[in-house]
Amino acid sequence: MNDIADHHIAKNDAAAMLPGAIWVSTFGYEACIASFFTVTRCNGKTIWLAEIEVSYKNGNNWVADEATPKMPIVKIGGEKMHRIKDTRYGLAVKRNTYSSTRPWAGGPIHTYNHH
Repeated sequence: MNDIADHHIAKNDAAAMLPGAIWVSTFGYEACIASFFTVTRCNGKTIWLAEIEVSYKNGNNWVADEATPKMPIVKIGGEKMHRIKDTRYGLAVKRNTYSSTRPWAGGPIHTYNHH
């Protein structure tokens, strides 16, 4: 078996690893910030993600709002390579020391800022 459980890829996560799939990262304490990424390539253990533009329902990410990927997809960053982890919550990649990125379920992400 690979580092990633084969059953996760076959049953639930295969589509999330295809080029064009969307992943999301949220973080914050007094705020909730959402960032979206698109898969550019994947080899099963490693995935390359590129950050994409975010669309806000109310047009302002500094108050309570709902975030989704802007359509059509517009890349705002180059691709970065990540090692895929199979966690108890599903596939994830570590974005930085305080957040992870996971396959996006398709619904809006509630964002807010209390500053």
